[in-house]
Amino acid sequence: MAKRGRPPHPDVLTPREWEVLACIRERLSNEEIAQRLDISVDGVKYHVTEILGKLGLENRHDAARWQPEEPRRAWAALPLLFRPRWLSPAIAGTLAVAVAAGIGLLVWALVAVGSGERASTNAPSGPPATRAELVLDRPSPQFYDIDFASDDEGWMLAGGGLLHSTDGGDSWSEIARVSGAAIDFADNEHGWIVGSDGMILATADGGKTWSSQASGTEVHLSDVFAVSEREVWAVGSGQGHSDNIAFPLPTVLLHTTDGGTIWTSIPTPAGAWFSELTFAGDQGWVLGSSTDGLLLHTTDGGRTWAAIEAGLPDLPESMTFADSEHGWVVASCLSSKTGCTTSVYRTEDGGQTWLDSTPDGYRWYSTLAFRDARMGWVVATEDKDECPCGTFVLETADGGKTWERRAEVPTGANQFTWSLQARGDRLYVLGSQLALVSKDSGRSLEAMRQPAVSLGNLDFVDASVGFTVIGQTLLRSNDGGLSWQSVGTLPGYAANIDFVDADFGFASVSGKVSKTTDGGRTWEAIFDGESPLGGGRLYIVDRRHGWLIREEAAFVTEDGGASWRDAFPEQLGRQIAAFRAVDSQTAWAVVELTDSNFSPRRLIRTTNGGRAWQTAKELEPYDGSSFDAANSDVAWLVSEACTPSPCRAALSRTTDGGRSWSETDLGPAGIQDIEFTDDLHGWISHTRCSPPSCIGELLRTMDGGLTWIPVPLTGPHWGDVIFVDAATGWLQPQSVGQVRNEPGVNGRTLLYRIR
Repeated sequence: MAKRGRPPHPDVLTPREWEVLACIRERLSNEEIAQRLDISVDGVKYHVTEILGKLGLENRHDAARWQPEEPRRAWAALPLLFRPRWLSPAIAGTLAVAVAAGIGLLVWALVAVGSGERASTNAPSGPPATRAELVLDRPSPQFYDIDFASDDEGWMLAGGGLLHSTDGGDSWSEIARVSGAAIDFADNEHGWIVGSDGMILATADGGKTWSSQASGTEVHLSDVFAVSEREVWAVGSGQGHSDNIAFPLPTVLLHTTDGGTIWTSIPTPAGAWFSELTFAGDQGWVLGSSTDGLLLHTTDGGRTWAAIEAGLPDLPESMTFADSEHGWVVASCLSSKTGCTTSVYRTEDGGQTWLDSTPDGYRWYSTLAFRDARMGWVVATEDKDECPCGTFVLETADGGKTWERRAEVPTGANQFTWSLQARGDRLYVLGSQLALVSKDSGRSLEAMRQPAVSLGNLDFVDASVGFTVIGQTLLRSNDGGLSWQSVGTLPGYAANIDFVDADFGFASVSGKVSKTTDGGRTWEAIFDGESPLGGGRLYIVDRRHGWLIREEAAFVTEDGGASWRDAFPEQLGRQIAAFRAVDSQTAWAVVELTDSNFSPRRLIRTTNGGRAWQTAKELEPYDGSSFDAANSDVAWLVSEACTPSPCRAALSRTTDGGRSWSETDLGPAGIQDIEFTDDLHGWISHTRCSPPSCIGELLRTMDGGLTWIPVPLTGPHWGDVIFVDAATGWLQPQSVGQVRNEPGVNGRTLLYRIR
């Protein structure tokens, strides 16, 4: 069976947004970013706001520090939508400086108030310590690879879980808690998964149970091909967790003829590395790279291999063959080769020569899928200087000589295509938060029913009812987060939502605000932003009052969204770094005062709905990224100092509207989130790190921060907290440091209910 995969990587942004994020990490100003990327300053502002909204961050400082989910953290350093299989996480981080910039639906503690005092963990008298209950544990929607052993039965790698279908991919259920980069089944019982550090897993019962096989290597394995239940091939390059990257990359081509009891390494040409393989009968090909694209070719089932100097670009990404003669490759170039872009190539002589088969008007291609020598598909993004750029399924009926546009692929928040596979009339499209099937050869797409879920923009209105966003789909829980059901379609992707009760809520996306009065089933557009700064974040107080915060603007509504007024005079600061709305009249904000890379900040507050603001505290650069307020007088603010090393956090508290502050040393802790429900009850989510590992903790106070007590958690988790009252809340864990093989840390979506 011709293969097709795409390596795992947690892309979450558009191509331009990755470029802007890289500039933010260099502490460049908007003007400097605009000059470097040759776009307008307004365009930079738009992209920054979209980045903050998609990643659920408050400000540029958080964006500069943000890292995607482990264990593939370093993938995010590469601004590529479609990455070659040989790039393991550490290698990707190294090659980021060398690779050309370019890119790429789903339903279903420690404080005691007083200046300079060390934090105390003595529990105050009162109710017993809060407990945290794990209410959700599912695979995250990072869809890496898919394989079908028959028209009906298939398997799909999704985050930290393996999904199984017996109806051709219409519906899926989790069959095992395993993960990897690629999967292939020889029949309905025998299959293999490969991944980082030479990992090989095998099953003989259709995926229910898996056993580890000794590969004899620590190379990142990126592709696997099962010829039969006894004969299997695997290939890969690079050592995924090495800090010392040397070229040429270590590479391995593995072969077993006894089902994996013994794997043998096949010699490969010196100075080259390989990433993907496929077979068509006795003929096989291994795709690799050296100074140019390189192929290994066999005509005797792998007994002997010959190198083909294919003349392809030096960064091959994916390959598929329909038969012994007809094949296709997607490849691009290292940045040292100017003018080279990602392109599609075809061969009609078994890989000896290659012809350019790139569709006109597109760039950034996914893997290819071909049913036979003539009929095939690729997912491609429009070639425009400025996005938004549409992403489409392209179809060829003449082997790649010409291409026709078919269905549009949804590419909103965190949705990018990694893998295609064609089987019969069905086409499967996989990516980050993207698991689609076409039943009409690519002319239309629909979401596959499957259990993987993410909890983007989580919002609870009471102890039972909550909402979350996946792509353009709004999900609702009526049982405190234990189960989620689709209730409606949002007016756009990457929507920021805020509900005040089970029926009434707002959604902000791409500069527009919409309102629902029926729990999200239908939406009414009510506000078109006048600036190109993106959708921004919503802070809705009640059915009449709310705020819409963008990086350099704040709007207020006092009539349920029918009208909005500007509530952020320009003289207050250059941009809003963090914001909290307390009630219809009271709000606090952290603003940056200049456009410099190291801008001082100021904490300001309003008590009349934004008509006037007062200074509450002058801040150092990057302070105040985590803060909260209980009313017009009481607020808490976190600051960090990294000189001398290690970094230490401090908590400041005011009870008089900012006229005076007390500060408490929190020690060497990284504060993820702080939230108070009133002037007494609050929580801190933080990490304490002793390299190479970190421990996450959740702390609770019942006396306004005088003392803190730990909340027991299962696993080393930390993350964002959301509370509806002093007794009920939720923690969304994120993976921590290099913790591995812990339930829920890698590739799983967890939710704790705290009560």
